[in-house]
Amino acid sequence: MSGSSGGGGGGGGGGGDSDLEALLKEFPALARLDDGRVKCNLTGHVMHAKSDVIQPYVRGKKFAAALLKEKALDGLKEFEPHIVRSKYVPDKLFCRITGRYVQAKESAVVQHSSGKRFERGVESLTNGGGGKMLKERRPEEVEAERKQLEAEQKKAAEAHSDNKKKAAAAAASSEGKKAKKGRITEQAKGTKAAVDEEEEGVE
Repeated sequence: MSGSSGGGGGGGGGGGDSDLEALLKEFPALARLDDGRVKCNLTGHVMHAKSDVIQPYVRGKKFAAALLKEKALDGLKEFEPHIVRSKYVPDKLFCRITGRYVQAKESAVVQHSSGKRFERGVESLTNGGGGKMLKERRPEEVEAERKQLEAEQKKAAEAHSDNKKKAAAAAASSEGKKAKKGRITEQAKGTKAAVDEEEEGVE
């Protein structure tokens, strides 16, 4: 009896595995992890590798919405290789011409690809103007570089301001010295004239 019971349990496990494999085949967005669990690559949701856990998930609203977004993104592949799906920003596309992120909507992509900057970039590529397509980088790296550039620009602006102040102070000092020298010269002339007058009176 115990052997029969064990065989029945094994058969049930096999049936469960069969259902699970069918779900994984039906929904390519689901993938097994190294720890045996299953992850949805569309939403990042991780769940136990059991069909009775996965079935309610794939029938739910969240997964359905994710599938719709995926289909919408697939429909924008006609804009590749210039505009591609972002590796780091969900629901965004990355423009390899301008380096900007674009909403994953056809209207937004059409508007972006009609811009002058985009058109000039594509023209530079096709006409051998030396242009090249950009590679998407991690947003945190770009942000760190932007902050560093801002700090350098601020430092340069402060140095320029200090130099202008020093130049103005030096010019003011020079003018002051000239004015003082002029006053001394005038005084000397006045003194000399007075002496000359006295000498003439003595004669």
